Amino acid sequence: MGGSVSGLAGSGLELNLGTQRLTISANGAFAFPKGLPGGATWAVAVRLHPDGQGCVITNPVGTAGTTHITDIAITCTAAAPLALVLNRHPAT
Repeated sequence: MGGSVSGLAGSGLELNLGTQRLTISANGAFAFPKGLPGGATWAVAVRLHPDGQGCVITNPVGTAGTTHITDIAITCTAAAPLALVLNRHPAT
């Protein structure tokens, strides 16, 4: 079971599939080491996002069949910076 990653600018992407964890450090194809029995439901999730990036999964859930699943797509983009705004109320 696997798919492809695009837009990854560094390391630190970690995926979950049930109890399996997979660390990905480059764009391209990926595959979880253990397959699933036919009929099993599955869900892939991002466990850790790479520094400064957010990643979105296309086709994150499904039911295992008799063919190898290869259409999970992960797209990473730069995360929007957070701004801290402090308001100081004037003394009244």
